[in-house]
Amino acid sequence: MFNAVICQKSNEFPADMLFKKRLRRKDVLKKFSLQGGLQSITDTIAADPAIETVAGKEVLVVEFAADVFTVTTTDGSIFQAKYLALATPSGPAAKLLENSFPEIAQKLGSVLAEKIETLGVIVKKEEATIVPIAALAATDEIFYSFVSRDTFPDFLYRAFAFHFKAAAGSREARFQRIAQVIGTGSFKHIASAEHVIPSLRLGHKKIVAELDGLLAGTPLLLTGNYFSGIAIEDCVSRSLHECSRIVL
Repeated sequence: MFNAVICQKSNEFPADMLFKKRLRRKDVLKKFSLQGGLQSITDTIAADPAIETVAGKEVLVVEFAADVFTVTTTDGSIFQAKYLALATPSGPAAKLLENSFPEIAQKLGSVLAEKIETLGVIVKKEEATIVPIAALAATDEIFYSFVSRDTFPDFLYRAFAFHFKAAAGSREARFQRIAQVIGTGSFKHIASAEHVIPSLRLGHKKIVAELDGLLAGTPLLLTGNYFSGIAIEDCVSRSLHECSRIVL
């Protein structure tokens, strides 16, 4: 069950990061869903006219000299800024910082990660035989879990997203397993994405404390799901923490 929650083996995952008691605000809605998904939040932020958003560029080099960051992309574009925030998995962050911040890069490189592949399918409503369901956690399967769109029912279609273990089964075997679970292999649409989930281990808090010590007094900001936990709340809390270090 715990493996399904964090999409990896939970044997060495710190218990205090898996089971976290959070302060609740009674003036804030506790449970809600976004019809457009979480992506609608970032899309709204990116559409703000006060924010310049550049997409489709791969960062090649990050340099820091004379109190200025210079970011160079593979197409030759150059961006400069006083502050730099990285919201990437720990591995790519370590690679980008290895020249200008070698100690920080070394610490980031010690954070392990697990890759999973998510396969999403859309099927006709009348063809799926599985009962209406929000999500399911699996055991002894080639996938950790799946979620559905049944919480936002559609008149014609149903949608499911399965989180598969790395290197578990061929792509064909995965689609066959999806068909067996939902009751049909007649997929009207297919989408896939790879995700990197941090594999936190005992002693991780010490690594984070050392990272924060190295970051203190620098204009480099690091955020993501590999600090205090992998939940969205943890990512937001980390981002707020890093924003507080900006001196305008």
